[in-house]
Amino acid sequence: MKAFFRKMVRKLVPEEKVPSRDWPWMSDPVAKKTEWVALASGGTNICTHRLKEGRAGCRHFVMTLGAKAFASVFLGMGIGISVFLVYQMWQEHGGQPSLQMLLPLLVGGVFAGVGVFLLRSLSRPRVFDRNLGLYWSTRKPPENLESVSRYKEWVYLQEIHALQILREYVRGDKSSYYSYELNLVMDDGQRLNVVDHGSLHKLREDADELSRFLGVPLWDSTKD
Repeated sequence: MKAFFRKMVRKLVPEEKVPSRDWPWMSDPVAKKTEWVALASGGTNICTHRLKEGRAGCRHFVMTLGAKAFASVFLGMGIGISVFLVYQMWQEHGGQPSLQMLLPLLVGGVFAGVGVFLLRSLSRPRVFDRNLGLYWSTRKPPENLESVSRYKEWVYLQEIHALQILREYVRGDKSSYYSYELNLVMDDGQRLNVVDHGSLHKLREDADELSRFLGVPLWDSTKD
């Protein structure tokens, strides 16, 4: 219920005032019709991805060790809780199964499920492939231009007009933090999120390199 009300508040009250639009790139007609509010809600306060060089003509974002450790904590806690508590109950019931053992299995399963979800979602490939002329985000690489049409997140590189960096203030139950997202801006002003994490410095480094790789401008709205 609390989560529901937090979502309602976020819809009614902007997380952060949109910065001044006196940016040099606002003379670009595409920038004028592009939205300047966060595209991916939430985010994290740690660096979850870094841009790496793959095979010739490719750049891709990979999950950081810190993000893997963060997700693994949930997975390890879930397995640990289940094994420890079930073993304790097993001994208390003289080595006989009991319905009470379902509770620690369920609780541990929730934590383990969160860990698995984080590992799968954060490790999903995000690839810029100049050989195919595509950006795609899926575990199975496309074989050709025709096969990519069935994927959910993909665009032709030639349709990418610019890169966009945005800042979002995330309010939590115990702490609040800023999360920074990197979006692709298309020729028609539509956007596609690539990554969203808590390290502005590292995101800027990666965005600068990606901007040069793609030959498109970087619109960094976090700079004064």
